[in-house]
Amino acid sequence: MTPARLDATRRVVTRYGAVAVFAARFIAGLRFLVGPLAGSTGLPPFGFVTANILGALLYVPTMVAAGYGLAYGLGDYLQKFERVAGRVEHVVLFGAILGTVGALGLRALRVRRDRRDA
Repeated sequence: MTPARLDATRRVVTRYGAVAVFAARFIAGLRFLVGPLAGSTGLPPFGFVTANILGALLYVPTMVAAGYGLAYGLGDYLQKFERVAGRVEHVVLFGAILGTVGALGLRALRVRRDRRDA
């Protein structure tokens, strides 16, 4: 967040007050920033709490419904992707284990060779 954007956000909160707090619930990045800005601009606590609660009461069910709708609509594709990702996950895990065992084996051989040479 640049100082110019912070100043612009502060001006919006100063101008619109509780409405800006309500709207900020729906804008990523502003959700966490609007609280301190509302306090620093002198927004009354009751207005802030009311707008924040009303925003959350609308935002949370909307996002849950959107996630549910997306998963319901893409369910078959997501299940296929999950199967493929599961196979890839096993291959990557096997490769990581093999790489770790190989690296530890090489390290042990080097230590053994260094002790023998010393």
